[in-house]
Amino acid sequence: MRNSWLYEAIYEPFVEFFSRNNAWITLLLIIFYKMGDAFVMALSTNFLLNNLSSG
Repeated sequence: MRNSWLYEAIYEPFVEFFSRNNAWITLLLIIFYKMGDAFVMALSTNFLLNNLSSG
């Protein structure tokens, strides 16, 4: 016996989302956006530290 609330809350939304036409494109867009954001934050830390140390 599976938990029906867990099935309705987690499994069914995933199935419904990935049954749409452009679901994979939307997911890739979100992933690439977040990757770019992570790279910018990693690089900006170095620039901020260099500016603080040079005065």
